[in-house]
Amino acid sequence: MQITEDINTGFSQRIKAGEFSNREPARQTELPPLPDTADDNLKSFYEECQTTLASYKQKMAAMEQTVSQASEKMAKKMISSGVEYAADLKTAKDDSQAYMCICLLNHMADNTFDRNDNIHGELSNMILGVITSREQATKEHDEERATQVHVEKGAFYNGVVTNQNIHTNEVVPDLQIDAECKHIKGDK
Repeated sequence: MQITEDINTGFSQRIKAGEFSNREPARQTELPPLPDTADDNLKSFYEECQTTLASYKQKMAAMEQTVSQASEKMAKKMISSGVEYAADLKTAKDDSQAYMCICLLNHMADNTFDRNDNIHGELSNMILGVITSREQATKEHDEERATQVHVEKGAFYNGVVTNQNIHTNEVVPDLQIDAECKHIKGDK
């Protein structure tokens, strides 16, 4: 079979139309029917092309399944990262750490999934939820800091009895108790 100008033009038009880059038409692509006047060489070449096309379709299906599994693993990892990050919001030192994490999660979502995929929308909503949780946790953390009273040697007292951080192994002499009481009351 010789590649004529008509065949070349036909291929060029199909390439420009995106037939070979779009997955759906590629799955449906079949070889044109074999002419009735085909000789044995053309028939054997046609059979080889049919075999090659079938193997490519099989490889394409396997690759799509592998990509789908990898996307699912990535989505699960992103969700677990977001949950871990949201759980540790109170320990974040500053807003730059929060911003870096949010940027990383957004980068992972944008570069892993197509924006039209449902999973991309779900992950974006999760990231927005993490931002809201971060702001709430920061507000609570700042309120907690305002109610704490720090004393010597790193101990602090706050309004909730179960959260007291008291060094029980240290013996405080009587003279230092008066100084600590004045410090707690605000006297110096």
